[in-house]
Amino acid sequence: MTTEIDIKETTVHETGLLKKSGGQFALVALTAAHMEQILALQEAAFKSLAADEQHYLLQKDRGFFTRHFAHGGAVIGVVADGKLVAQSIVFNPSAAHPASGMTDMAISAQPEQLTVLEGVVVDPAYRGNKLMDVMVRHWLGQAAQNGRTEALAEVAVENAFSWSVFLKEGLHIESLGTDPADNSVLYNLHGHIPDLKAAFNTAAKKQEDVSTSDLARQKELLAQGHKGVAHDRAKDTLTFAQRKKACGGFGL
Repeated sequence: MTTEIDIKETTVHETGLLKKSGGQFALVALTAAHMEQILALQEAAFKSLAADEQHYLLQKDRGFFTRHFAHGGAVIGVVADGKLVAQSIVFNPSAAHPASGMTDMAISAQPEQLTVLEGVVVDPAYRGNKLMDVMVRHWLGQAAQNGRTEALAEVAVENAFSWSVFLKEGLHIESLGTDPADNSVLYNLHGHIPDLKAAFNTAAKKQEDVSTSDLARQKELLAQGHKGVAHDRAKDTLTFAQRKKACGGFGL
C-alpha cells in the first residue's frame, strides 16, 4: 500500500503552507477510491507509536471504511508532496444510522444534531505542522453549515496533544469514560457549535486548575458540573469551569 495520491482526483476544500517547510498542502475530501492511501497512512501512524501509546489509535479495517462511506461518512485528508499525510474520520449520525461511536458517553441529543470526529492521524514526518488544527476547524465549519449543533470526540487521557487541540478549538471535556476494548481511560469531548468559543467564561467564579494526572479530582469536578476548558502545557494543568448559563441542544 502507498500514501501517494493525485490531488487532481480529489475535491480540494482549501490550501495552505506547511509551518515547518513552507511547502503547500491541500485539505481534501477522500472517498472510497482512496482506500489504499487511507489504510496505508493509518498503518504508518500506528507503527510510529510506542507500545504504551498504541491505544491512542483504534485501527479501522477495510470493512469499516467501506461501511463508513456507504453510510455517507466522510474522511478529511491533507495532501502534501504528492502523498496523503494526515486524515480524520467524520461521522454524522442519522435516524437510519444513529450510533455515534462514542464508547462511554450519555448522549441526550437527536442523531441528526451530532457530528463525531475520530481516527485523527498525521504522518510522523509531518507532525509539528498543526495539521490536526486545520482538520478540526474544517470539521466544525462544515458541521455548522450542515446544521449539526453537537460536536463530539473521545481521546485517551494520555494523548494530551490531541485533546488539547480540541480544547483550543472550543470543545470541552464533558466526562471521563472507559473504552471496553482495552480499559483505557478516555476524555469525552463536546462542543455546542453555535457558542463554541463563548460557552465558558474564564472569569467564571467557580473554576479550578488541576494536574493532568489527577484524574480523581477531575472526576469530582465533572460530577459537580464543571467542564475541562483549557490546558496549560507549561504547568501541565487543566482548567475546569462551570458554564455561566446553560446552552440548548445537548442539555449540558
